[in-house]
Amino acid sequence: MAKMRNSELLALLGQQLENSIGFLEGNIASERRTAFKYYLGKPYGNEIEGRSQVVTQDVLEVVENILPSLLRIFTAGEQIVKFDPQGPEDQEMADQCTDYVNYIFMKDNPGFMILYTMFKDALLQKNGFVKHYYKEIEKEKKEEYENLTDMEYNSLLMDDNIEILEHTEKEIQAERGTEYVHDVKIKKTKLEGRVCVENVAPEEMFCSKNAKSLHDAQFLAQRVIKTRAEVIEMGFDKKLVDDLPSYSDGLYNQEHTEREMYQTESPDTEYQSIDKSTDYVRLVECYTYIDYEKTGKPTLRKVTMGGNESIILDNEEIDYIPFSMVTPIPMPHLFYGMSVADLVMDLQLMKS
Repeated sequence: MAKMRNSELLALLGQQLENSIGFLEGNIASERRTAFKYYLGKPYGNEIEGRSQVVTQDVLEVVENILPSLLRIFTAGEQIVKFDPQGPEDQEMADQCTDYVNYIFMKDNPGFMILYTMFKDALLQKNGFVKHYYKEIEKEKKEEYENLTDMEYNSLLMDDNIEILEHTEKEIQAERGTEYVHDVKIKKTKLEGRVCVENVAPEEMFCSKNAKSLHDAQFLAQRVIKTRAEVIEMGFDKKLVDDLPSYSDGLYNQEHTEREMYQTESPDTEYQSIDKSTDYVRLVECYTYIDYEKTGKPTLRKVTMGGNESIILDNEEIDYIPFSMVTPIPMPHLFYGMSVADLVMDLQLMKS
């Protein structure tokens, strides 16, 4: 069965990306930048010499007053979530699910800080985003052993996850006569999987213009800047990653730059590492409903593009969109709601 060619797929995704909310910044991004300036109490730029230049911080006070109450709702008790059984026979399974999910979110992931960041993003910048997915990590560990018997050494050889890096056989005199022992240096490879929950910066997210929620959006995307080593660790082919062009012409957009100005004077300077593994590259993860297999029925697919959206790193059909979103004041029939900062900024301006 004919499938969409890579050139067609790149053209389609490029068109969807360019037409998405947030790709060219715009009103939403401008309002979020302004809210962040108000939160920090920065000057407005219309100060008059000889008059008071005091800037009140009403936005900060309101956001920080609401935040503890929100967090208390979810984190005050021992359980952040509880599964209810449908019948008496489900009680044991419900208890196990409750314990498992609470452990995954609050212990295996930094649950408190995830909630803190998501709620603060929402209160200050309209919407807070979280990404949740299953991640497999290949971990390598080097070990050295001395004076192993033949049986112990052979047991290492039988393990498919162990690679012998160095091996020295020695002859020793024992009570039973001459014996052979082994000094070895090995590399042990282990594949570990875990559920990851991560905050997503609002400026990284793009959605189709007709989207009303995460789950009815025709197109969603997350654009991130990562090192080549981080991209390879995500499971992408090393050769493809090495072919990606370096991203050094100003690392982020204006919204990210505004936030970084809080801690550095030059957050957007060009950067190119002399170590290729720490070179930055740009990725765009696209989640879209398309008729990739040309059956006449669109399906949800995840397509990761690298470089300047010119190389496809992966393309697979998926079952769900791995994001969650919260907003303080939902706006009917719109993807983005209003933040608490939107309600307070004019009061701060009048009082300053």
